[in-house]
Amino acid sequence: MRISVHSLQRYKRQLKRLEKKYRTALEQSYLLTEDIKRGEKPGDAIPGFDGTVYKARRNNRAVPGGERKGYRFIYCIHPPDQATMISVYAKTEQENISDGEIAELLRDVERRLSGN
Repeated sequence: MRISVHSLQRYKRQLKRLEKKYRTALEQSYLLTEDIKRGEKPGDAIPGFDGTVYKARRNNRAVPGGERKGYRFIYCIHPPDQATMISVYAKTEQENISDGEIAELLRDVERRLSGN
């Protein structure tokens, strides 16, 4: 089954900023969304969100350290056939994303899905 992948405006802004600094951010985002479109769920489920929110680690070739120092892509799955990219950051710039931030982003996703 093909999954339809959408992005929050915040995600698009974050990705654009990262792409200016690290030329591989857009490529890694594309590769990840292609995996999601094929029905895969790359990354690890983030505890506390009923298995619907995932954090995928991707390599940033511009920074030594592999995935450990790479990008973090946060996305959520909406059964049966939708996913939304909600946040992206470079591990070298941001240590983590809080559960509160994720919950706020999920409210934005719900508003988008309900058409408000």
